[in-house]
Amino acid sequence: MTQYQQPEVAPEIAPVEIQQSKVQFSEDDVVKVFEEFGVSKEDYSIFKSREVFSQVPNELEEALHLEFAEQALSGLESNVLDLIQKDKRVTAEVIAGTIGVDIVIINRVLEGLEKRGILGTSVSRGITERKLSKPLSELNAPKPSTTSFMVRYSYEWRSDIPGNERNSADHPSRAFCARLMQLDRLYSRAEIESISARLGYSVFDRRGGWWTKPNGQASPSCRHRWFAQTVIKKG
Repeated sequence: MTQYQQPEVAPEIAPVEIQQSKVQFSEDDVVKVFEEFGVSKEDYSIFKSREVFSQVPNELEEALHLEFAEQALSGLESNVLDLIQKDKRVTAEVIAGTIGVDIVIINRVLEGLEKRGILGTSVSRGITERKLSKPLSELNAPKPSTTSFMVRYSYEWRSDIPGNERNSADHPSRAFCARLMQLDRLYSRAEIESISARLGYSVFDRRGGWWTKPNGQASPSCRHRWFAQTVIKKG
């Protein structure tokens, strides 16, 4: 979508070489460092989410996340247009519920389609009607733009952990992981690099520390992982 609002740009922070720290930080100290950075997840809508498997995400990886979002956005636009073609009075709320996408994202999709002349909107007696400029089969719409999207990172449960094993009585979370998730924040890559520099180790690598699996084998990281979130700011 070509005329979306420009994304918030995080202050440029030069990459800092991480020096192994000899200081022993308590869990309280570490959580307080994380509290100094990031933004509330509630202020953003998540369009796509992917687990971070490389130890240290880089600019190329973030570009791939945005490319993936662009492809997904093209498919989303087609689904939105298909619903409108079937019912010109379908509301944004119904579209969001039918497709299973946040209403904020749907409204941005509709705005972009209108600005590109693919969709027309009229209001009569308080009822909004939308009409495609051409039948969907004849549209040769230009690629949507993801300029208002940005990649941010959040600390989440690993996707392979069953819901009934997430901080249950039989499978409790480490206190540190629970506190970090309660912050419910999104961080830029530069912010996480700064946190790593403060603590003297890569927080992308260490995460919650060692975890003993049910089969007795030890894993170098816990049941949580950093996720790359392709997001858009609400409002």
